[in-house]
Amino acid sequence: MHDWILIDIVVEWENQRVVLKFDTTAGHKELVAKNFSKLMVPRNDEWGPSDCVNETTGPVSLNDVTSRFLIEMQSGDVIELEAQSIILPDGIMVGITANK
Repeated sequence: MHDWILIDIVVEWENQRVVLKFDTTAGHKELVAKNFSKLMVPRNDEWGPSDCVNETTGPVSLNDVTSRFLIEMQSGDVIELEAQSIILPDGIMVGITANK
């Protein structure tokens, strides 16, 4: 996901769903989190303003119910997402929902 451009974050509060939309050299891609419990989106631009992804960490299982995914932006900000299932842009699903 390095150098992907974050173009939109959609929170569907009632559906407990978060969609992160990216522009890539291969076209638009989405990361979808279902039954999310946490979304942190700081915008401090410690390294200067940027809308590009630097690196990602995860998803990492926190317990039997929740996984965490971190997106470090090239601005130095880290977007933190916790959810029961996280569907990565390549279609891989991680989390307890993946086992059902």
